[in-house]
Amino acid sequence: EKEKADKKPQNPPPGELRGVIGNVDPKYSLVQISVGSEAGLKLGHTLEVWRLQGQPKYLGTVLIVEVMAQKSVGRVVWPFNAVNSPLIQAGDHAVSHEMVFKP
Repeated sequence: EKEKADKKPQNPPPGELRGVIGNVDPKYSLVQISVGSEAGLKLGHTLEVWRLQGQPKYLGTVLIVEVMAQKSVGRVVWPFNAVNSPLIQAGDHAVSHEMVFKP
């Protein structure tokens, strides 16, 4: 397995929460997510991002920096070496816990 996630921030919202990445701003490492406060999301929560097309691939962690009723904005906080990791794209999935997706 790759490097351990010991430095990765983790503050998932309670329960199971799933959203989809919308707009992505790679310059500022920001992503829009299709869930917000109505789903229980709050400032400071973290979500794990996965790409589910083809072989499921873990992409990283986002920290929620802005929350609206039905959407939110997250900053990519892990991994820090974003150049060497798969870039998060619109359509990727943001979930409340690190989950293992089966193809």
